[in-house]
Amino acid sequence: MKSNFIENASLGKNEWWRYALSILSAVAVIAIVNILIRQMLPIIKSLFPDNNYGKDLFTFCLVLLIFGVAVIAFMFTAHKLHKRSIMSFISNQNKFSWKSYFAGFLSWGGILFLSLLVVDNEKFEAFLANFNPNHFLILFLLGFVAIGIQSFFEEMVLRGYLLQGLYLRIKNLGLLIIINALIFGLLHFGYGIQSFLSSLFFGVAFALIVMLQNRIEFVSGAHNANNLLLSLVFLDLSDAANEQFSWTINWVDFGLHIFSLLLLIGLVYIFLSRGSKNFFLNLKHNGWVKKALFLFITILLLSQPSFSQSNSISNEWIKNNVHTINNDSLSAGKFDFLKEKISDKRIVFLGEATHYDGATFAARSEMVDFLIKEMGFEVILFEAGMFDLMQANKEFQETGQSQKIKSSLWDFWRTQQWEHFYSSIEKHKQNGKPIQMAGFDCKFSSSYGFGNHNYSTFIEGIFKDKYSEATNTDEYKAYISIWKDIEKGYQQNGMKGGLAKIRYKMSDKDKIKFRQLSLWVVSKLNSIGEHKIAQMVKSNDESIIAYSDIRLLKLIFNKKSIIPINNRRDELMAENIIHLLKNVYPDKKVIVIGATYHFIRNNNLLEPIKIQGIPIQESVIMGNFIYNKFPNEIYTIGFTTFDGMYGLVDQNKKGTPVKSPHENSLEFQLASRGIENAFITLENSGNESFFSQGTVLRLFDHQSAARSKQWGKILDAVFFLKTMTPAEK
Repeated sequence: MKSNFIENASLGKNEWWRYALSILSAVAVIAIVNILIRQMLPIIKSLFPDNNYGKDLFTFCLVLLIFGVAVIAFMFTAHKLHKRSIMSFISNQNKFSWKSYFAGFLSWGGILFLSLLVVDNEKFEAFLANFNPNHFLILFLLGFVAIGIQSFFEEMVLRGYLLQGLYLRIKNLGLLIIINALIFGLLHFGYGIQSFLSSLFFGVAFALIVMLQNRIEFVSGAHNANNLLLSLVFLDLSDAANEQFSWTINWVDFGLHIFSLLLLIGLVYIFLSRGSKNFFLNLKHNGWVKKALFLFITILLLSQPSFSQSNSISNEWIKNNVHTINNDSLSAGKFDFLKEKISDKRIVFLGEATHYDGATFAARSEMVDFLIKEMGFEVILFEAGMFDLMQANKEFQETGQSQKIKSSLWDFWRTQQWEHFYSSIEKHKQNGKPIQMAGFDCKFSSSYGFGNHNYSTFIEGIFKDKYSEATNTDEYKAYISIWKDIEKGYQQNGMKGGLAKIRYKMSDKDKIKFRQLSLWVVSKLNSIGEHKIAQMVKSNDESIIAYSDIRLLKLIFNKKSIIPINNRRDELMAENIIHLLKNVYPDKKVIVIGATYHFIRNNNLLEPIKIQGIPIQESVIMGNFIYNKFPNEIYTIGFTTFDGMYGLVDQNKKGTPVKSPHENSLEFQLASRGIENAFITLENSGNESFFSQGTVLRLFDHQSAARSKQWGKILDAVFFLKTMTPAEK
């Protein structure tokens, strides 16, 4: 071994192709293992609990398997190709130093934990609220091994193998450190500019430490602590996988990250590198230490934002377009301003950023009650199954029991914050103002649809009562037979039942046959005047065809595979709403409830962004179709928030923290003025420079920063709630 770690490369053979083959071997093994895992993924996933604990167990096991094989493949290949000992890639000693490894784990783990408490205390509180000691212990032990292997692999390749290899060509230590760190930063560039810069400085700091200590064990332990702490406490692994590229930088987070890295370097330099014979104690190279540290600090200073005033919304615009709302749910006249805002509108869309927004549900149920009492709205359409609501509404009109409606909706609308809505529709019914309710989704949403052959039995009943001669035809028998087969899958338990609810397997030939049978059934229903049922049948059948294209492996590893299916769903939901508005409730005032994502129009005016892996500006959105049919009758309201928690939780649980919004967001501007709840009209937003220069609104989830210069053409108003609460079961 050489006395200086990065000189170990000179011990073996070092032609460029040996480096290429060693790295390609690891990449090839990772790719092959991924392909094999994909083939068995449904079986593997069925072995884990269907909850967040099971999801994390599954993720750690995958990391362990993939990187475990990658480490073995890389070490074997590099050892054979370079004719060097494996330890020469790790240290200038012949033995792995576990003492150094745990020193790195504890040092950086402690520093990082304290810094994250400062900037992400809400996530730590959520972690404590949902803490399960048994689950945590298992995840910690498994994660320590799995992430330990993954982080060791990265350190051995980047700050061991490549750092040594680059030193053969680059003797300038400052340039060597920057290039090595740049490679690490570029590997994280896909998550955004802050991720890139943070990883760049992370790489600089860790390369310096490797040179100070002549080994990678310390940084391997620190890297393990970094990833393990984030994944167990401060980061949802699925959110990390879905995180989209962003040019924004949270300067508080970023600055604290750099300060923490400087603290770690100082700790190592003062306490953990004494007595080591390394480049930095050699006068010949000591100048480069100063240069590298000077460069590190200089880049930090240059990266800080200017102190010029950021673009903010004007007080005049706030005065004219923001209506603050009293927190007291019993206050008289709380929503009277709506009489002016939507006085001439027949159709009001009330959205939600996610389906787990308790505070939104509570505020919206009050607003719905007001629209019914004070503005004469008589119909509510839900983003739920057409068949489910058709059956539930019929029973509600007969019995007046809201439980019928509640049981027909998705589980997130059966939560505590919705109880006011259910009690209010019962009161309206008792007072002689029965509210009609219908669904517009092309999928089932409850046991009404998924129950024991309920749907096919309903269709059979319609034909037997009104078109009995058709029941003897081959077309009718074949159609009912297919639906019986579809419903058979719904009755299965576990994973198979879950898959059956997502899709029914169909070949291209099966699709053609089923569509022909569906058209036959629809034509017969229309011929006997059952137009609403005919529309429902068409929608449900087309949904079955669309969702048959789902492949679970594709869905997990390629989120774009869901885009054409999502687009088709929005098309079908648009057709359903248009039919209901035009033919079933043509003269009624209608409230539409669902996700804001489906309700917006002119989504092409949004700057490129992906919501849950879907490029929203390129997507087919239901709202466009409906607005084109009823351009002067619609008023669309989205809901957003500044902070708090969201999720579908049991009592006393806290859910997932809302991500801190950007300073150039409407949410930040309102919260910074001390506004708690407000209704913001966007029709005049084009005249305000804050909006015309491009403003962020988080209407589609509580993480993504959707930006547009023309929000007033995308929706009409926003209901702002400063603090979100989760939906409670």
